[in-house]
Amino acid sequence: MVTSLRCDHAVSVTRTAGALIGRRRSSAFWGLGCPKTHHEIKDSLVIVFGLGEVSKVVLIAIGVTPFIARDIQRRTQEIPVEQLVKAQSLGANTTQIMIRVLLPQIMPKLLDAVRLSLGAGWLFLIAAEAVAATDGLGYRIFLVRRYMAMDVILPYVAWITVLAFLIDVTLRKTSQKLFPWYIQGGKS
Repeated sequence: MVTSLRCDHAVSVTRTAGALIGRRRSSAFWGLGCPKTHHEIKDSLVIVFGLGEVSKVVLIAIGVTPFIARDIQRRTQEIPVEQLVKAQSLGANTTQIMIRVLLPQIMPKLLDAVRLSLGAGWLFLIAAEAVAATDGLGYRIFLVRRYMAMDVILPYVAWITVLAFLIDVTLRKTSQKLFPWYIQGGKS
């Protein structure tokens, strides 16, 4: 249950950050590079945010957000410029263009990007729980890994697989219900 809550929080943070970063047509964020290794990032997060849940959620969000943001940026660039020009010629301001033109076209693609990033998210979740957690599936796997107790590890991996599959199905059904035009177009 704790693992699922951490994943839910991380998906929410990542979806929002990915939408905010990725909606821009060009972003200086991509030129920054990544000077730190994942071990340095985990240690830095524990120092900055402590041993609580926040550091684990931030680690997952840091790990998954760049992929979602890049995907949304690329999808935004696929939107024909003619649609933006037509909206402007009809008197729409920037906010109206974002809400009425860009957002309806980007949201189903955002849900697809979140679905595709869930695999990496689960890996970061297990890594986050291995650092400083006292409960969760990743923590339990980390505890028994040194004993090579595969009879204990495999049921946890199976449970993670079931949770990931259920989240994927939920996101797919949500996309079908909220954006039927996207599904009918053969995109998902």
